[in-house]
Amino acid sequence: MYNMVSSPWCHSGLQAGFKNFTLFIRDLHQAINGERRAVDYYTCLMELAPNDEAREQVRFARDDEMKHFRMFSQFYKKGLFSAENSPFYIYFL
Repeated sequence: MYNMVSSPWCHSGLQAGFKNFTLFIRDLHQAINGERRAVDYYTCLMELAPNDEAREQVRFARDDEMKHFRMFSQFYKKGLFSAENSPFYIYFL
């Protein structure tokens, strides 16, 4: 049984393990979409930045969100674990 870290955006079924894998996938989709929206938001802020220093600070935040987007996308595409006994192995084949 895999225990999930308690988080305000997680459903309680996930916190005890993957009792409802459908909700896990839905939450993962929400995370991916949220990171993508954050990347878009920071990209717009970069264009509005009043100077190079501000633009670089926003770029740093945007690049961090891009890392999160890629990470969650990889989780979705390849699964979190590669072991055959993981709950992701069959789902992501």
